[in-house]
Amino acid sequence: VVPGKRPVDLSEETISVVDDMRVRSIDVELGRGKEPNQEGFYSLWIRTMYINQDVPNDPFAKKYEEVPFDVDDPDDPFAGGV
Repeated sequence: VVPGKRPVDLSEETISVVDDMRVRSIDVELGRGKEPNQEGFYSLWIRTMYINQDVPNDPFAKKYEEVPFDVDDPDDPFAGGV
């Protein structure tokens, strides 16, 4: 997720923050299975995805923009950005 200038990695536990996010754009690279399934369709999965948050139009962005987080805190789901 790119809420500002620095991307933040999301995990299986933190991906749910996207559910209520105002999104400006999404850049995604998909991977495709090598063989079609029984119905003749190919499987797709997300290899890489950047979600650009629409901070200027988010009514809560100002309220939380000064909330500090520790980039080295293993308990902070937004720590350890790329």
